[in-house]
Amino acid sequence: MPKQGHFAASHRRAKIKQLKVKRHDSGQIIDPTKLTDFMLVRFALTTKRRLPQNHQETAQRFLQELIPVVRDCHGDVGKALQQLLPQIRTRVPWQFFRQACADWPLLAHFLKRELPAVPLKTRIGVRHLPDEAAFNQLVGRSLAQQAVAVTMLNTKLPVLMREQIAKSVENSVISDGQIHWQRVGQLFAPLPFDTSSAPDETTRRWLEGLKSEN
Repeated sequence: MPKQGHFAASHRRAKIKQLKVKRHDSGQIIDPTKLTDFMLVRFALTTKRRLPQNHQETAQRFLQELIPVVRDCHGDVGKALQQLLPQIRTRVPWQFFRQACADWPLLAHFLKRELPAVPLKTRIGVRHLPDEAAFNQLVGRSLAQQAVAVTMLNTKLPVLMREQIAKSVENSVISDGQIHWQRVGQLFAPLPFDTSSAPDETTRRWLEGLKSEN
């Protein structure tokens, strides 16, 4: 399990600033290993500035984590999110997900428009792209599971009972496709997020900024 605070560092920042990438000509193919870099540059050029300034870093880092998983899932965004959310939820404070949920309609539109247009030898179509309510449901369920797992870390309970408790917590924080963020904040208040092990100073400052948002 990654250490708490180890989220993706912005090691692609310089590339995004330096590259002036526009859509490639139809005959020009990019290496599949360059997909994430290509998409992040497209995001910086087309979408990033449409987000609130304090959300831009979060959205960029979220895409940096999500795009490789979507690629491995052959464009199935719903499946990719189910795999990714448990991996990153221990590495960011809960405010990360509040921003991600607020920005998901724009990010989903970006993925739907841009990913199939990337000039790969084998193009990637976007499938099972969650709408806002479905994305909120995925996030709310993941946060509930995390809270229960951390709270009951040393408690020996049957798996079924843990699942029932997690479902009850999930129902308390989300209804009608909307997450009650005040309740989420109360849920995680006894579980302070530690940023001391962040891999670089930029990441630490970003995480601290997220934590400071009430």
